[in-house]
Amino acid sequence: MKNFVICLSLFFATQISYANTSGIAFKKITFDEATKLAAKENKVVFVDFYADWCGPCRWMDKNVFVDSGVGDYFNQNFIAIKVDTDTNAEAALISRLNVNAIPTYGFFKPDGELLLNRSGAMSVDDFLQLAQTVRGWKKALNKDVDLGTIDNKFEALQLIAQNDPEEANSKATAYVKSLVENDVTLKSADLQDWKIIAEYQAKSFSEESWGAPIPYVDDVDLKLLKNVKEVTSSNWNDYMVNYYQQTFEYLLNYCVQTLDTDKMKVLNKPNAIFQSVVDNKKYPLASYDEFNWMKYHVMVGNDGYFLENIDSWLKKYHEEEANYYLESGITLTYYCDTPACNDKTENLFLSSIEIDDSDIGNVVLGSYYSNTNQHDKLAPLIAKAEKQFKGSDYYYMFENWRTQISNEQ
Repeated sequence: MKNFVICLSLFFATQISYANTSGIAFKKITFDEATKLAAKENKVVFVDFYADWCGPCRWMDKNVFVDSGVGDYFNQNFIAIKVDTDTNAEAALISRLNVNAIPTYGFFKPDGELLLNRSGAMSVDDFLQLAQTVRGWKKALNKDVDLGTIDNKFEALQLIAQNDPEEANSKATAYVKSLVENDVTLKSADLQDWKIIAEYQAKSFSEESWGAPIPYVDDVDLKLLKNVKEVTSSNWNDYMVNYYQQTFEYLLNYCVQTLDTDKMKVLNKPNAIFQSVVDNKKYPLASYDEFNWMKYHVMVGNDGYFLENIDSWLKKYHEEEANYYLESGITLTYYCDTPACNDKTENLFLSSIEIDDSDIGNVVLGSYYSNTNQHDKLAPLIAKAEKQFKGSDYYYMFENWRTQISNEQ
């Protein structure tokens, strides 16, 4: 009898503890049962796809799902269940969503149709914002509803993109254009606006590929850049940095590939903005983007910037790679003809040969001496090629230069 009372006491203590626990009340039912219950109670189904070994999953359990605000909102608006991806339970559902990362969160209409799925750990605020957007899915997916009337615009666009990518792209384009027309500045745009701007620029709201050989920069990007007034450390946010870094890279690569002088002028106008991106330590530029930034300065006549920074760039990234010294020197030969540039060009080509005394390196240096009429320096290269490169693919170049020098004497 005593043991029975102890067990009964433990049972009631467990029930009381469970009843007072804040957070999401996950139900131990199947997905089909959850959809039926959601239809009956006019709610959305929320599925947390997890695994016991998953660190971010455990973090969400301990820090987000237990939050009282999250619990209140989810318990009122969602039928929540958990699915262990390491078991055979709900295998068809896991396959339908192609769950290949955990945690993954799936939101479903009562008829089982997917509204939105997202992966990864989130903060309480971001998770609640996502849930609030999903709960208002009827308004978000209504094509007649203006995006500006929706509270969580960015999350709403993600929801729309999941169901109709072209509609999402259309609404994102219209909204970003409205920001441009209203002269949005870094000070006046809120975080939701910058999230949309950054993702719009990356074409995340449509099925269009943005991995084209020439990066995509449209009129909206250009107008937005012209509207930028200032950047200070206090008004940077991650999405603004993301937008400006991506736009900087796209526009820069576009300019150096196409020599589009009109877009170069746009690139030059917010020089301080892009320099802030270059100097930003949290989001450092990739090696080649740093090079293109130096290359851009040469193209617009600021060869001093290139000359001041090229040695440190080579030492940092490509100290023992001859082809990068060649490319750096070739850049100077195309866009700069000052004595300082010419001296640096020769030094870069000579450094390339010191690293790798190849036929192509000597041909590039020989071409430079030939084009600048430095026959006194070209003659030793020709003699060297006679011994080292005879029979190579580029040996005919040395023979042509020998003939050229002979004809001029």
